[in-house]
Amino acid sequence: MKRPALKFLLAFFMALGGTLVATERPNILFLFADDMRPDCISALGNPHIRTPNLDKLVERGLTFTRATCSYPICVVSRAELLTGRHGWEIGVDRNGRVAGTPEAVDWAEALRRGGYDTWHVGK
Repeated sequence: MKRPALKFLLAFFMALGGTLVATERPNILFLFADDMRPDCISALGNPHIRTPNLDKLVERGLTFTRATCSYPICVVSRAELLTGRHGWEIGVDRNGRVAGTPEAVDWAEALRRGGYDTWHVGK
């Protein structure tokens, strides 16, 4: 996915927090995996790996096959994924330092403000 399209998608999800008023909301599931090439899922081209549950998600959902990480360090890249902003813009520049900035609301918080129940598991 090209960078402008990714920025648009992240902006869309951030906007949900303030504008979503429908009584029924779609369920949203984001799976983030570190250091995983797109062809690590059989539905995305690898005939040697069996991933039936991920394959079903690929068929029914949205898949990013050209996304990249501008700062491939654990804490920084996760902060970038959650906020849609560069780590240096939000005060996260290395593992172990998560200073952040007050205006760096992540998309899970934006969804929570829009009435969603959000949940996180992992690092």
